[in-house]
Amino acid sequence: MNKKVIIFDFDGTITDTVDLLVDTANRLSVELGYKKLKKEEIEKWRNKLRNRKIQDILRDFKISTIRFYFFWKRIKTEMNKEIEYSKPVKGIKEVLLKLKKKGYNIGIITSNSKDNTSKFLKKNKLDFFDFIYSGSSIF
Repeated sequence: MNKKVIIFDFDGTITDTVDLLVDTANRLSVELGYKKLKKEEIEKWRNKLRNRKIQDILRDFKISTIRFYFFWKRIKTEMNKEIEYSKPVKGIKEVLLKLKKKGYNIGIITSNSKDNTSKFLKKNKLDFFDFIYSGSSIF
């Protein structure tokens, strides 16, 4: 019998990281020297961040590609410390439970740490994945 496996990305698929990203970026904006998002811009950007090219976002925030690398590394480090407090994507638990009920193996591949991912899953009662693969480069 062949068992089917479905693999999910973690950030943005299992957990909604947009709010965490915005909060973290704003908290670090002064220290890292870039434009802070204003409250009225957050909702506008919340929907646009997912559908925009990174070059467009960098241009809007007046950040060079080289500076972005250092900013992103720092922001990601800070986000990883708080990932367990983010919220699951709306409806994801029901989808995952249906897949498990149908007999699928489900797993996560993430650049986030396995520990952070596991903490988030446990806190949100989503800790029924068959495997989690974590690494700085998933390939």
